Parts: sequence; structure tokens; C-alpha cells
Amino acid sequence: MPPAFASSYTPIDEVGSEAQKRHLARMMAIQMTREGEGPGVEYIKAEKQKQFV
Repeated sequence: MPPAFASSYTPIDEVGSEAQKRHLARMMAIQMTREGEGPGVEYIKAEKQKQFV
């Protein structure tokens, strides 16, 4: 964590409901997968490779 960020970081209590957290996680996963990042990409590559072997 960069020192400038660490010196001013304050955790936020009650950051949102469980539904909001799930929605945010889903949106982030979609964006990361679209960019070729994250565990979903490796899973998809492995599944596609199984189909063509």
C-alpha cells in the first residue's frame, strides 16, 4: 500500500448491503473477465481447450 494512501486511509463502516456488495462484485468480475484478467479467464480457457481436444 503506498505510504500516502496508508496515512490517510480510513475504513468505512457499513459500506453497503449484501445485495449491493454482490452486485458490485458481479460487475467487477464481468469487467475483469472482459479485459482478460482474473480466475474466470483461466477457467474459460481450460473449458474451451477441453472442447477441442
